[in-house]
Parts: sequence; structure tokens; C-alpha cells
Amino acid sequence: MGKRLQTAISIAGIVLFAIYTCSRVAAEDGPKEMYKASYKSLLEGEMAQAAQDSEKAAVKWDEALEKLRELQKAHPDWNRLLVESKIRECEAALRKEKGDQPSKTVKIPESGEKKPAALEKKPSEIEQHLAAGNELAGAKKYEEAIAEYEKALSIDPNCGIAYVNTAACYESMDKDDDAVRVLKKAIQNEPDYARAHFNLGRIYLKKDMIDMAVSEYRGALKANPDDPEAHWEIAGMYFMIKKLDDSIKHYDRAAELFGETTPEGLEAIRNSEKIKLLKKEMGVK
Repeated sequence: MGKRLQTAISIAGIVLFAIYTCSRVAAEDGPKEMYKASYKSLLEGEMAQAAQDSEKAAVKWDEALEKLRELQKAHPDWNRLLVESKIRECEAALRKEKGDQPSKTVKIPESGEKKPAALEKKPSEIEQHLAAGNELAGAKKYEEAIAEYEKALSIDPNCGIAYVNTAACYESMDKDDDAVRVLKKAIQNEPDYARAHFNLGRIYLKKDMIDMAVSEYRGALKANPDDPEAHWEIAGMYFMIKKLDDSIKHYDRAAELFGETTPEGLEAIRNSEKIKLLKKEMGVK
């Protein structure tokens, strides 16, 4: 490949990578604060669910659903498909949680009467530490949160979610090296832990360690081949290292998984088509 062609690819790479980066936050244009607030509640619900705190999970998903409906009412034309998708996600999560919980009208047994099993169940010690850590992390008390996650790990050294949440706290404190160390430990204990690979790949990307990021996104996809976010991220990485065919393949797969009519899916299709056009203009087969 000639020097001129290499230069053209480098310049095109910078341009498309800027498009790629900006597209990840495109959904936040316009009434972005409303969407960000709803998405934050949705993620907090997922964290609570992971800690088996079903009551808090339901509260957070209710909050997310209310905020999304307010956004839908105030801005009906803003990323309609994305908002509808998140509303369905919240509704499905709430249906599942309500199906798993006892009815609010369950009679509290009197003395001597056997209690229903659902009322006897209490969170385990690990679950209590995870829930406490999540609460502290949500309040940005990261060091205290880490202490709670470490207590969970002292009981079960293979508790993957405790490692991932600890790493998230370190990352929020701008201690990326500590986050990397913890995520590597999680992967050492559970090589197919997709979320640990994904988060480690994201940190490597922040550090401009592209080859390492690609390796971790590959690990995430090996563990979960149908993760659209991982396909999206690795597509961008492949473009940066000029593996254009691989980039196209993963953008196409991301579009398929996101849904080709969603904002994310449409953006993945556009990126794929731009790379195909770039290949054609450069005469690259």
C-alpha cells in the first residue's frame, strides 16, 4: 500500500472515528438531560437486580418509566424508537419483578401460623453487602462502596458483580489502573465474564491501548456473541487499525442486533456504508 493511500486512510480514519464517537452520544441531543436521568434510573435498577434487591430495582424501574413517559409526552418526535424501546424494557422488567414478589395483600401470619416461603426469605450476607455498596456508589461515596464490595468478596472470592462494581468505583475516582487490576481478577476467576471484558476494553480504549481494547471486546463477544454494544465498539476499533472488512462486518451485525430502524441501528448502517464507499474510492477490495 502506497504512502498516499496510507495517508488517505489515516485522514479518513480520523474523520470517521469522530463520527463514530459523536454517534454514541447522538441520542442525548435535544432533551438529553431528561433521557440521561431516565437511563440513570434504569441502570440503577439493573444494579439493584444484580444485588438481588428486588424492591429497590422495582422502585428504580418505576422512576425510569415515569421519566421516559414524561420525555415522550414533552418531546414526541425525539428519538421515538429509542424511547419506546426503553419504555418496553422498563415495563418488561417491572412485570418480571412483580411476578416474583408476593402480593401486597398477603396476610401477615399470626403467632403460630406458618409463614409463606416468600415472606421468610431474607437477603444473604453477600447480597446485603452488594446492596449497601450500590447505595453508597450511587451517593458517590466510592471508597465506602468499595469497602462493602470487598466484604462481599471476603465471603465469596468469586463474586463477579462485586469485582465489576468495585472497578466501576475506581474508574469514577479516575483510578483506571486499579480498575484494570480488579477487572483482570474478575476475568481470571471467570474467563467468560462478558461484562468484565467489555468494561476492561472500554478502559483500554480511554488509554489509547487499541490492540488491548480489541482483545477485550473479542473476549466480550466470545462470551456473549449477541451483544450489540460490543459489536459497535469493536467495529470502531477495527476501523482505527484499518481492518475495514472486519469493521464493516461488526457494524452490520450491530445494526442487526440493535434493530435496523432504531437510531443506533441506523447509525451502524451509515458507518458501514461510509466504510464501503471509502474502500471503493481508494480502490481497496
